[in-house]
Amino acid sequence: MKKNDGSRLTFENDTLRLTYIFTCKDGPLNVNIYNKTSQPLYVNWKKSAYIRNEQSVSLFWTSTSSNFTTSFALPEGVDFIPPATSISKELPQLGLTGSLETAMPDTVRDNRLAMTAAIDIKFKKIRFAADSSPVRFKSYLTFSLGDNDPKEFSETNLFYVAEIDETQSSPGDFVLYRQQGDQFYIKEKAH
Repeated sequence: MKKNDGSRLTFENDTLRLTYIFTCKDGPLNVNIYNKTSQPLYVNWKKSAYIRNEQSVSLFWTSTSSNFTTSFALPEGVDFIPPATSISKELPQLGLTGSLETAMPDTVRDNRLAMTAAIDIKFKKIRFAADSSPVRFKSYLTFSLGDNDPKEFSETNLFYVAEIDETQSSPGDFVLYRQQGDQFYIKEKAH
């Protein structure tokens, strides 16, 4: 996938543009879906999933409230995207697909960031190629296009952890963590 100016991961074809945003604790994933056509586009969350280690985790999830009742013309779990517009959806956290923690090998050396004369930050860094990453998963999204005899299709995008930084610094103090759309953190230092 390509990275846009904000380091957000994007996929694009003649029908739609998907923009994935990873940020914050435990890898919440937000997807923006832009309909590039002149026809209505529908996304079926009940037929969409994360796929990791040959296991599927549904992207359809509901929240309930005893004080709120609504009624929709669309089937449950389907979102409508009018022509030339977009929707954003927060998807379930990646941790639902399995552990995101990875042990840092003892052979990885310490690095230092000199912030000031009195402050330096120690961290370890390891990089991975797509085929050697300890965390790989796919998003599988199911769509239909048009109102009369809609054509169903799916898009699959592959993701992997390309780099892990391990530090005792909190995310707000670690300057290499920038909440830019392609980074998230697992644990936060207790205060």
